[in-house]
Amino acid sequence: MDSIKKIKLEKNFSRMFWIQAFLNIRMISIVSTLFFLHRNLNLSQIFYLTIIWAITNLLFEIPSSYLADKLGRKKTIILGIIFALLFWVLLISAHSFLIFTIALFFAALQFTCFSGTTDALIYDTNKELGKESNSLKKTRQFLFCWTLI
Repeated sequence: MDSIKKIKLEKNFSRMFWIQAFLNIRMISIVSTLFFLHRNLNLSQIFYLTIIWAITNLLFEIPSSYLADKLGRKKTIILGIIFALLFWVLLISAHSFLIFTIALFFAALQFTCFSGTTDALIYDTNKELGKESNSLKKTRQFLFCWTLI
């Protein structure tokens, strides 16, 4: 393996960290209920939004992994970023339960695009670098970082 390719592969870890760090900032979670209430949703509708997110996540977890294998890891992560952008645009402009439902649907799709793809990308990168034994350690580091965000 040439040194340029090795350098590019080693940058995958920091790229994945920063992409997920910016997409998964949890500060909004603290005030999301107040935001929904301010936008004229009631508590039962907020509860239903959570259920919609969870069901979407369950339904698309395996298809997103298949998509990552078919399209490639990079394209699936880019698709997840597009879903995140759609979520934020809809969330900022939403004033009805239907628009919030569509927004959270895109948020769940973004989550599924990232969940298995980053683990696979860590493994693929370490495998190509000849450091397969480091994959589990790197995955744990990423999981630890997400609990801090």
